Amino acid sequence: MASPFICLLPPPIQLREPLMALGDRASLVRLLRILLDNACKFTPPGGSITMTAVREGDAILLQVEDSGIGIPVEHQEPIFERLYRVAGDSD
Repeated sequence: MASPFICLLPPPIQLREPLMALGDRASLVRLLRILLDNACKFTPPGGSITMTAVREGDAILLQVEDSGIGIPVEHQEPIFERLYRVAGDSD
């Protein structure tokens, strides 16, 4: 079982324009939770996490960046395969 962790993020949310995404609400919330949980998990204390969402034509580009350890180059492509984990990654 994963050990609990706390990630305290400051609340500065800046919206340039409202963005609306069509899709399954639960799946979108789950996606955001996974991305932010991973950013919290791998960002050291005092590090930074930035989430941006911008309109690109008819789509929304969502990006989560952090100052954590990063993903080694050789794992960057397969990391998007279902259930793929980098060796040494623990919950």
